[in-house]
Amino acid sequence: MAKLLVVSPVDLGPELGRTVLWRPSVERFVAADGESAMEQARLKGPSLIVIDGFDSAGAAELVRRLRADSHTRPTAIAVLSRSPSLADEASYRRAGANLVFAGVVHPELWDARLEELLNVPRRLEARIPVRLVTWSRATPEAAPIEGLTLNISINGILLETPVRLGVGTKI
Repeated sequence: MAKLLVVSPVDLGPELGRTVLWRPSVERFVAADGESAMEQARLKGPSLIVIDGFDSAGAAELVRRLRADSHTRPTAIAVLSRSPSLADEASYRRAGANLVFAGVVHPELWDARLEELLNVPRRLEARIPVRLVTWSRATPEAAPIEGLTLNISINGILLETPVRLGVGTKI
């Protein structure tokens, strides 16, 4: 059964109640603030955490804290932004949010992505040293980049390297 943690000082049921998050097969928990959210996230092990972005700075800080904690790092995080600002969305993404929704709830637009995040298999916490050779038609003589695989899942890997690689970079 998928588990959902909703973090908001107000009841988001009326807004999210028409989405896949409110179907009977999803076990829901609620936290009114960041401290209780951290505690419940560690205790309950949700598949997805939805954070109300009413306080954008506080929401971004909570996302950072969740990503910094080894127990909650693998959990999918979505933020319900209360601002149409692209700067807020970028702030949530930099903090580690997987998904940022803004504006009025649209189940027909949101459900597929929410379903995907609810059902992501838990990542393996394996630390496997690897040696990767990058390839590029523009620079076939590029030097090898050494890295460390932090997480492996059926959808990909989390790779730590001394140089910044964009998501989806072919290696």
